[in-house]
Amino acid sequence: MIFNIQILRAFAALNVVFFHIIGIAEKYGRPVYFFEVFDGWGKCGVDIFFVLSGFVVMHSYDGSKKSPGQFFLNRVVRVVPVYWVLIFFLFILNFAVPNLFRSFDVNDQKWLASLFFVSGYFGFPYPVINVGWTLEYEMTFYLLLAMSFFLKNVVWRYVFLLSSIAALVFFDALQLMAFEFLLGILCARIFKFDLILRNWMPLFFLGSIFLCVSIFYRPSMDRFYLYGIPAFLIVLGLINSPNLELRALLFLGDASYSIYLIQFFAISFFYKVIQIKSINLNGDLLSIAALSFSVAFGCLFYVFVEKPITKFFKKMSLR
Repeated sequence: MIFNIQILRAFAALNVVFFHIIGIAEKYGRPVYFFEVFDGWGKCGVDIFFVLSGFVVMHSYDGSKKSPGQFFLNRVVRVVPVYWVLIFFLFILNFAVPNLFRSFDVNDQKWLASLFFVSGYFGFPYPVINVGWTLEYEMTFYLLLAMSFFLKNVVWRYVFLLSSIAALVFFDALQLMAFEFLLGILCARIFKFDLILRNWMPLFFLGSIFLCVSIFYRPSMDRFYLYGIPAFLIVLGLINSPNLELRALLFLGDASYSIYLIQFFAISFFYKVIQIKSINLNGDLLSIAALSFSVAFGCLFYVFVEKPITKFFKKMSLR
């Protein structure tokens, strides 16, 4: 295991959660002031996740004897069960308490499209769980990658991936950020063959500087350039640098998928309770409390829901 990758997962998840906290806090009349400078910036965590996904799946598959079908099944087992649990929970909650969510109007087509990771292809801006749009990108990438593995020639494999993603971007089925998966694959190839440099930390620092500058200065450009390229440099620098073994951050990295998904429920629940109890605290302090609550909730969900479910379905897939 590359520990630096797990730590970067934790950073990416926390960034996305705080990004949503800032937006939701405003809706509940509890806006942040000191942290307002981060408004809109935390979504860069998604770009980091995409580069990481490209790296991890290529690094783990490269040299393995798994068939393309086994590869895709492994990714389905990793992503789908926990996501479906939350969708079904949301469905039951919406059916039992229809007025619980603000402006939550979902038809049958959207429920089905969300379950099968195709809501974007059916014209819905988001699936029923908003953050699930990124999983739809992930599943599209996994499917294309699995298809590419049927090609024995490595060059044709990458030509297929590049042309497929380019076509989907050209026809507006995906955003330009879909190419970030390919940047992750490029990281995996450089890592495997130990190309170009011996000291990679300068790349990590360069990417970090670009990412930090974007907190204060965000020129009008696609997020692929604003966040994706720095994410590529950060990942490339970290995977070729000495590993940091920080247990707390490694655990958060392990729990990052649960933290990422459960925020949809945790943040809204937190601010609803604050509103009902009329708790009068500074918006910035509340945002920190909301982040802590959401992360804690995500960690509990990881331990008691994600791990057992994933373990069960892994055993099933091996039979």
